Amino acid sequence: MSQLFSLTIRLPYLPPREFSGNFRGHWTARYQAGEKVKNDVIALVREQTAKSPCLKRAVVKIDWGLPDRRRRDRDNLLAATKPMLDGLVAANVIEDDSVRHINLRLSWFTSPRNPVCRITVRESRVETFLA
Repeated sequence: MSQLFSLTIRLPYLPPREFSGNFRGHWTARYQAGEKVKNDVIALVREQTAKSPCLKRAVVKIDWGLPDRRRRDRDNLLAATKPMLDGLVAANVIEDDSVRHINLRLSWFTSPRNPVCRITVRESRVETFLA
């Protein structure tokens, strides 16, 4: 039995506020913020692995280390994952970021001195996540 692929990368910042569902700024600000996150994800993947296997099915877990204990809206955190998932697709870690290809898991913890975003991708043997 072959070993399943696994990758963990760490962004040293939280998702940009431009990806909040409440952001009312100009679309170019949102685009530029998304491109920065996407390019950072690509660079971190390439630092860790020379060639990733472009997974057809994967479990993607995103953990946010938040600076305080304020209440967070899960929907806003979900919206903030878009540039991260786009970066994983562009880096050929996952084939597609649709619900048929990934099982997305979100969690958060308090990290007052070191806000962080940890992305873990694990290969899955499940044929499909959605019929």
